[in-house]
Amino acid sequence: MFTIRSFFKKYLNFDPYRDIKISDWLRFPEHKLLSIVKGRIFHDDLGLGRIRKKFQYYPRDLWLYLLAAQWHEISQEEAFVGRCGDVGDELSSKIIATRIVERLMKLCFVMEKEYAPYSKWFESAFSRLKSSKKLKPILDKVLTAEIWREREQHLSQAL
Repeated sequence: MFTIRSFFKKYLNFDPYRDIKISDWLRFPEHKLLSIVKGRIFHDDLGLGRIRKKFQYYPRDLWLYLLAAQWHEISQEEAFVGRCGDVGDELSSKIIATRIVERLMKLCFVMEKEYAPYSKWFESAFSRLKSSKKLKPILDKVLTAEIWREREQHLSQAL
């Protein structure tokens, strides 16, 4: 049994009755924020629903930072899919493309202002995003491409 305060202290190491600073947001594991805002409440005479609203999604400035950070991460490796292929290193090209696919999927969560779950549920949660309908078939082609030129072509389409 927990009080609201003791639950949040144990789960996020945070007092939910105080304002959330940017430094607090950066410490919270995203999958835990997801469980807080999406978990079911069956009875709420303590005001948990009001507390939950504070955690609905990141503040605007942090959201913009997360968008930029995802694009930056993608940009750091995007060219290497082809460069690895140019020297005959298909395995590295596949590995890099896979990382980019994961970052693109993560970017979709951020763009749609949804918290991403941990890896076990990542794809199933991604498939519920609006952007997945168009993007998922392309990402599947990136991951199944046997040669780097085909992989790069699909990746460019996804980007």
